[in-house]
Amino acid sequence: MTTVLSTEALERRIALFFESYKETVDVLASFVRRTEVIPFCDKHGVQFRAGMGTWTLYDPKTQKSIWISTYRKNPEFVRLQKLLDTPVDGMDQYLGSLMKDYTPGGAK
Repeated sequence: MTTVLSTEALERRIALFFESYKETVDVLASFVRRTEVIPFCDKHGVQFRAGMGTWTLYDPKTQKSIWISTYRKNPEFVRLQKLLDTPVDGMDQYLGSLMKDYTPGGAK
């Protein structure tokens, strides 16, 4: 006998799998924030800001965003950019855009 799966049951299963996937992405984003973004910001005295599908590093002294393309010869900047620009499949986002903001000296 063939099992019949309803559209509603299939939608629920997909939603459960996707929720699990989102939770895994959140764990990975938190790990990268804690191990890469926070130390970088603390070292360079910059803020990390994210949202609306994008992210930026912000220099509070100049009150301007830092364009990593300006620092292409600096491997530390290039590495961070690659990590933060990792596409997250199924979410139409980059990993960096899913992280919480960070200001050195503020809450971690």
